[in-house]
Amino acid sequence: MVRSLGPSPAMSESPPPEAERVRSLFAQVFEVPAAGRAALLDGACSDPALRAQVEDLLWHYDQRLSMLSQGGEPAPQSSPSPAPPARIGPYTVIGTLGAGGMGVVYRARQASPQRDVALKVLQLGVVRDDVLARFAREAELLGRLKHPGIAQVFDAGTFDAGHGS
Repeated sequence: MVRSLGPSPAMSESPPPEAERVRSLFAQVFEVPAAGRAALLDGACSDPALRAQVEDLLWHYDQRLSMLSQGGEPAPQSSPSPAPPARIGPYTVIGTLGAGGMGVVYRARQASPQRDVALKVLQLGVVRDDVLARFAREAELLGRLKHPGIAQVFDAGTFDAGHGS
């Protein structure tokens, strides 16, 4: 998934009802401290799929806030991570922004148009059909949302990492 590191442009189409429900619920809870969100979500959302989408957005929102509060530097990692690849598809990797249980987010440079982007890449150990489907769904939903705390999605897809995936 490729996301802009800059401001997101205005949307030209209205989002589908499902994306609007995700946006509305996210807007209700994103400013609530993380410790209080579960109780608020319990009362506001009975749809497990909708809740999972909102929780995923909240996680991304928190990650971005954490990065911004640290002056744009990635959070310290408990164990050394491998060196990032030089390229991922058409993007030149500049460095690592952060890592989690499912993947790594790289800072990269897109050649045309020239801009810095964030590339979210799943770790090989978690790449399964269900995870890829969730990842594609996340890209689709995030691509339709417009919020200052959510980066704009420009591209999503897969690439061969040299491991047959």
